[in-house]
Amino acid sequence: MWTQLTAPVLSLLPKRWRDSLPRSASMPWVPATIISGCVEAVCGLIGLVYWYSYSVTGWVEKSLASGSAAHPGTAITPETEGFIGLLLVVAHPLTWMIVAISLEGIVRVCAAAVSGEILGTFPLFIADKMFSRFMGGEGIAKNSGNSSHAEGSSFFSALRQKYLIGRLPMVPDELHFTGSDPEKSLEIRACRPKLEWDPPRVVRYGDEYFRLERSTQTAGARPFVYVLRRLACGVPGRTVLEYCPDTSPLIRN
Repeated sequence: MWTQLTAPVLSLLPKRWRDSLPRSASMPWVPATIISGCVEAVCGLIGLVYWYSYSVTGWVEKSLASGSAAHPGTAITPETEGFIGLLLVVAHPLTWMIVAISLEGIVRVCAAAVSGEILGTFPLFIADKMFSRFMGGEGIAKNSGNSSHAEGSSFFSALRQKYLIGRLPMVPDELHFTGSDPEKSLEIRACRPKLEWDPPRVVRYGDEYFRLERSTQTAGARPFVYVLRRLACGVPGRTVLEYCPDTSPLIRN
């Protein structure tokens, strides 16, 4: 019951936000979108009728009365009053906002009913795009069992990670070498995610080449952990990532 009541409201959210919700896969998104779209269209139509009635009987009528008082000999017929009121209402930005809400509801209903596509409301869609562009330059670590970006999986997790990263102090990377050739591996702990460090990318550090095996996110001052395995021979190329930390890293064995 609670799901059916909240689904029409949640259907207004962009797809990325809906996918991050608990039990998103079991939500009746198509009927919920049809319901919310119909409510949106009807509310827009009612709002347009009320706005026109208020405008003509309110400030438009007062404006015409003021004009008649300034020119006593001028008579304004009801037809002229209605036509002038219509022109003023059409020229007002609020009118187009109400029309846009009604049209958006109709489009959302048609998309859900015809193709099963769930469209969120346009203002939240723009907000989601702006947030994605704002978060795009930070880079992101991946979880070892998940090939998708953690940032892209959820709007709320991305916002949380942005907040946590902002609180972390800038400290040098910590390097931990284990094993010996040819099983030598390198673990890098960093305070910030590294852009494009996605397994199985090849990373060059000094004169050695490593393959990025996995990346995880933990707690602490250096929550972003990258595990690399040394390659037997170099593989120079344009796709190789150069690891050149700005500050000398802490090396421990």
